[in-house]
Amino acid sequence: MTISVGHRQLLAGKVALVTGGGRGLGRAIALDLAAAGAAVAVVSRSAEQVEQVAVQMRELGVRALGFASDLLADNAPAAAVTRTSAELGSVDILVNNAADTSVDGMCSHVEDARLAKLAGHMPRAPIWHCGSCRPVSRT
Repeated sequence: MTISVGHRQLLAGKVALVTGGGRGLGRAIALDLAAAGAAVAVVSRSAEQVEQVAVQMRELGVRALGFASDLLADNAPAAAVTRTSAELGSVDILVNNAADTSVDGMCSHVEDARLAKLAGHMPRAPIWHCGSCRPVSRT
């Protein structure tokens, strides 16, 4: 979805956190949220990518934050929410887009340890983010 000019302030006053926001779908979502007037934090493992997206969002006239984090690390989701809240305000919109794309296809050979890490963390990371946002979200 692309936000039209008429909807420029649709999300004014709102704060969004987009995980996996450095490229692809996450980047597109972050830019559309910014175009609708939201202040947006983007986080991914690539500092360079998220800072480029943050610069593009600032050019749209909104407050933007880009920072790198491995969201599968212990306490990383809570830290991302805390940083976003401290710099932009309480998170109103959470887009859980981060994913580990290092596995080359489902049929490729994957080491058991790597597969265990993916299976153990990937489904839980979005839940960790939601739980971290809840205490600081506006009611």
